[in-house]
Amino acid sequence: MTERLSIHQPLLVEDPSPKSVDERRVYDLLVAQENIARIVDQLADKPWLDGVLIEAETLTAGETKNIEHKLGRTIRGYIIAKQDAAGVIFNDTSTTVDATKFIALQAVEDVVFDIIVY
Repeated sequence: MTERLSIHQPLLVEDPSPKSVDERRVYDLLVAQENIARIVDQLADKPWLDGVLIEAETLTAGETKNIEHKLGRTIRGYIIAKQDAAGVIFNDTSTTVDATKFIALQAVEDVVFDIIVY
C-alpha cells in the first residue's frame, strides 16, 4: 500500500532556524520541493494514470469481442467506468489475440459500457 502524505511526517530538510528572511525563503522552498517530490512519487506509482478511456463499447451476451486498446503494450488491467445495465464483464482467456493491441471481453448480459484500460 502506498504511504499517504502527512503533515506529521518528518522532513528530510532540517529547519536551520534561519535568522534572515532570505534564509527562511530558501528553507520554505526546500520544504515545498520535498512535499512536491513525495506527491509526484505517489502519483508515479498509479498504473492507471497512463490508461486509455474507451467509451460506448457494446457486448452481446455470450459473444467475445476484441476491443482495440491502443496502448501499444500488453495491458496491466482495466476498470469498468460505466455500464448501462447490471451484468458481468470478463476476459475471454480462451481467445488468442495480440495482447499489445486488443483485449478480448465477454459479458453475461447485453451491455454498453465505458472501460479504462491501463
